[in-house]
Amino acid sequence: MSNCKDGDRGPRGFAGKQGQVGQRGLKGDRGIQGPQGIQGFQGKRGEIGPTGRAGDQGPMGLTGRAGANGIDGTPGKPGEKGLRGVDGKEGRVGETGPIGRTGAVGPPGPDGKLPEFFTFGFQAESEPLAIPPVAEAFNDNELCSAGSVIQKISTVYDDSNSYDSSTGIWTVPMTGRYDLSFFVSLTTLRSWKAGELIVGITHPTSCLFYSVNSVEIKPTKLRIQLSGSAIAIELNKGDNISLKIMNVGSNNYNPLNGDIVRFTSRKVG
Repeated sequence: MSNCKDGDRGPRGFAGKQGQVGQRGLKGDRGIQGPQGIQGFQGKRGEIGPTGRAGDQGPMGLTGRAGANGIDGTPGKPGEKGLRGVDGKEGRVGETGPIGRTGAVGPPGPDGKLPEFFTFGFQAESEPLAIPPVAEAFNDNELCSAGSVIQKISTVYDDSNSYDSSTGIWTVPMTGRYDLSFFVSLTTLRSWKAGELIVGITHPTSCLFYSVNSVEIKPTKLRIQLSGSAIAIELNKGDNISLKIMNVGSNNYNPLNGDIVRFTSRKVG
């Protein structure tokens, strides 16, 4: 039984102990999205970045069209005739020139001997003789065989009168060294069947050769040209030398206008 009277409030009791934490409740559903918020203030402008590297050079443009030619200018007026210059002084007399070369030596003296220590020679040139084909018995391709033809050529000049155009033989007039050469040109070979043409400077009757050359004969050729030379050949006075041509084929060759056979010699020592 309390001592309190009706109508009076009793004293506050002591607080009880805190209860235990309850278990975590389940996650609630996502709420409805709220309205968009007010736009914020604009931020400050950022600093300027570093300058980038230069770009690669672009391709060259197309060449432009050439412009039109300009109008020719008006020719200028001829200039006035200039005054005549003062005459120059007369030049001095020139010095005496060197002594000229010794002229050609004359023919042999009364004793019949040729003069020594000078250069002389000869040249013979004309159309060739007919060149018959070599018979089978002589077909050994040697200019010393009976199938070769000694050319009898007209003399152009002969310092020592040592070439005989009737035989085609040149007789060496003086012992010494000589340059020998020949040239042969034949045309119109269409009717000449295959074979070989041999030309050379030789002894008239023996197989002593100084210069020999040859060429193959073909009907397709229109011209044959052969040349040869022997330089500083030691020859003795009285040696006999001739120019021979040999037709190693089956057709006779008759010379035509324009064909040439030339035989020359020159003493050089």
